[in-house]
Amino acid sequence: LPHEDPYNHLVKFYEIASSLGATEAEE
Repeated sequence: LPHEDPYNHLVKFYEIASSLGATEAEE
């Protein structure tokens, strides 16, 4: 498997989580 930067992976995770959380809050 190619090496992935764990920090970058967390950043993407939190970006997705925050966008989903914002969408849920708007409903």
